[in-house]
Amino acid sequence: MNWDAIGAIGEILGAIGVIVTLAYLAIQIRHNTKVARAATRQAISDSTVGIVSDLTSSDSMADIMVRAFEGESLTKAESFRLHARCYRDMKHFENMYHQLNSGLLPNDELSSFRENLKVILVAAPYVEYWKLESSLFSPQFQTEVSILLKQIAVQPAHESIVSRLQAIE
Repeated sequence: MNWDAIGAIGEILGAIGVIVTLAYLAIQIRHNTKVARAATRQAISDSTVGIVSDLTSSDSMADIMVRAFEGESLTKAESFRLHARCYRDMKHFENMYHQLNSGLLPNDELSSFRENLKVILVAAPYVEYWKLESSLFSPQFQTEVSILLKQIAVQPAHESIVSRLQAIE
């Protein structure tokens, strides 16, 4: 065997090594994408549970929300808590919006996301909050909320949470 043949065999083995490495990297990237999506889904789930838990574990926050939804007046401290609550809830939805757009959540969840956000956006406290504080959110999310608010204005309004609870009683 001459040096040219040995060189050609070396080049073939090198090419095979590159192909195997690229295949391995593709598998690792696919796996890491699944892990990132699962972690994103878990973080959003934890955030959602925290939002609901806040209402179910705190009589005062639940009372503030019900009274605000019914249009009753709140003290300054209660108004502050409600404002902070609206901020947290809207940041939760903004996070979901960006995760959907970045591909970390599947596109088939977009309609569910929009319907859940519409449920919040029909409530007067959230509408008032949004009018005051929408500049705290990304321009893309502001556009999404504007589109949804227009849809809500055209479509029949959702039942409020309070009227749903009253129907259960």
